Amino acid sequence: MRFSVGLSVQFWDKLLRSGLNSLIVSTKVGVLLDSIGRQILSTMDYRVYGLLILVLTGGFCVYRKLRYRSWPAHQDCITFVLSLGAMIGAITVLIVFLLTKPPAIDLLPTGTIVIIGVVVPIIICGNASPKLRALLFPPRAPAPPSLGNCEIKPGSDTERRD
Repeated sequence: MRFSVGLSVQFWDKLLRSGLNSLIVSTKVGVLLDSIGRQILSTMDYRVYGLLILVLTGGFCVYRKLRYRSWPAHQDCITFVLSLGAMIGAITVLIVFLLTKPPAIDLLPTGTIVIIGVVVPIIICGNASPKLRALLFPPRAPAPPSLGNCEIKPGSDTERRD
């Protein structure tokens, strides 16, 4: 009996120490992630976002010209820019709410808050509404699911006989 009690005390002591060590490590990682997130937010503003979108759009156009031997259509460029805006907004929201604790909303410039608050919901709703419309109001009624090879043929073993 004593052996089992001593074993359980050692077990709980070891478990408690490992838990404290992991808590200390996770706290250090949390502080590191918080400082990284705050550094990113303090250096990125609307001018950097605009420059980034401009450079990436130029790279997209050059890539399409070299790869497919034609410039991208105007609509493709607009879609690319809007998709980049959505990605930048999503990454900014991710940094604010997941990396920084407490959320570093105060580090965002007011222009960025307005852009994220207006553009990201528009882009998300713009992408989601055509898909929802296609699901709710398809051009043709969907075919009922087929039973495959489960047909009962006359004269087969599964035919009901009275």
